[in-house]
Amino acid sequence: MRKVEFVHVKSAVSGYGLGKGIKYSFIPEAEEIVRERLEQDWEYGGYLPVQMRGDGEMEEISLIFYRNE
Repeated sequence: MRKVEFVHVKSAVSGYGLGKGIKYSFIPEAEEIVRERLEQDWEYGGYLPVQMRGDGEMEEISLIFYRNE
């Protein structure tokens, strides 16, 4: 049987960019979550946008992990 888990990650302010203004990032939190799950024998299956800002930027994503049990 395949088990699937979703882990929500919110973006955080990471600086200012030209043109769009404030920059947001999912790193380093998302990278650490992926690293930990891979070390626990989960496989990374991608991500889904969960929440978007009015300018089209992603506010929150759901990381998808799966493994056979």
